[in-house]
Amino acid sequence: MDLSITSLTSARTDRSITADVILRTRGQDDAGRWVSQLWPKAALDPIRSHDSATRKIHQRLTLPWLDNSKRILPSSKFEEYMATMRQRRPEREALVSKFIAEYDHWIAEASAMRGTAFSRSDYPDAFTAAGAFTFSVQAEPVPHRDDFRITLAGADLDEIHSGLEARLDAAARIARNELLGRVCQPLVKMVERLSDPDAKFRDSLIENVRAIAAEIPDFNLTDDPEVEALRQRILRDLGMLQPDALRESKSDRSRAARKAGDILATMAPWLEDDDSDEADAA
Repeated sequence: MDLSITSLTSARTDRSITADVILRTRGQDDAGRWVSQLWPKAALDPIRSHDSATRKIHQRLTLPWLDNSKRILPSSKFEEYMATMRQRRPEREALVSKFIAEYDHWIAEASAMRGTAFSRSDYPDAFTAAGAFTFSVQAEPVPHRDDFRITLAGADLDEIHSGLEARLDAAARIARNELLGRVCQPLVKMVERLSDPDAKFRDSLIENVRAIAAEIPDFNLTDDPEVEALRQRILRDLGMLQPDALRESKSDRSRAARKAGDILATMAPWLEDDDSDEADAA
């Protein structure tokens, strides 16, 4: 999946102010630069907040893939992903339309905000400004060695195949690393809270562990048996925990923290191996 969201330029380097500051401070030409905010914060904040939330959804439902902006989306999440994006696109368009409808007002507010640094030439007309806001989602199939239906010498085709497979294997390891990172987060919080016998915690401390365990099958892209065994262990050792019981029994609480810590310790070598692989590639 490739999610592309663009917006109107909100800042620019002001060369005249930069030159003036460097002159007054007797600095060198590369001492710094003055970046002007073109719009009041309230002008674009609703759109920015919506865009940020959309990107977080995109990140949550996908995993990193290869070395570009595309991310991999499990087929089991496809309908949820597309339904969410179909809902968020018109929401964003409504926010953009409201901004464009009030464009002259925001130009006036920008003039008041920037004072003598304001220049109307920094701002496009409303029609051009509206065109700067885009929202697109593109789905592409995962490449496979059999996709190469071309006439090449056997050695050349074998080289393409082996190179593609190596990249796909590396991408799968990166995706697994992110999945394991997601699994770690609620487990680390569980260890931190339950290791302190007096620390208060919400029911979500346990619910979040169950939730991430439930998502593992969707994001276990290669059906890795070790990852599946990890899921089963989480459900067996932690999935049946009851928050109220942990609050009442310090021994149960300590036991649960120890089990969560043991699971984290089991995961550590995987994450270390992934880190070393990335270091070697660098």
